[in-house]
Amino acid sequence: MSSTAAKKEQRIDFLGKSVRLITADSVPEERTNLRKAMIESLNRIPKGGAIAGTRDELGRSYSAIKVAIQRLKKDRSIPDSIYSATRKVNGKEMIYIVNRASKEEN
Repeated sequence: MSSTAAKKEQRIDFLGKSVRLITADSVPEERTNLRKAMIESLNRIPKGGAIAGTRDELGRSYSAIKVAIQRLKKDRSIPDSIYSATRKVNGKEMIYIVNRASKEEN
């Protein structure tokens, strides 16, 4: 038996429930990395430009993208000029992420 399997799981009481205690570095960082990647990607859309793709191409649903943009705008991680829209084109739902800032703006 390995030493990790032999270790007794640590538990604490949390709001009247027994929950497992783990180390902070064992918490997955995917959401933080996803947030950073989303900010970097959205900030690369040039002023007056847009990206377009299907749900499969973008890897996210329209509602997930819309909520992410709203949250990132709220905490000022992306400009207010970025928004999302969806349209049906040739029977496919296309998701657009638009930077409506004009090229002349600073």
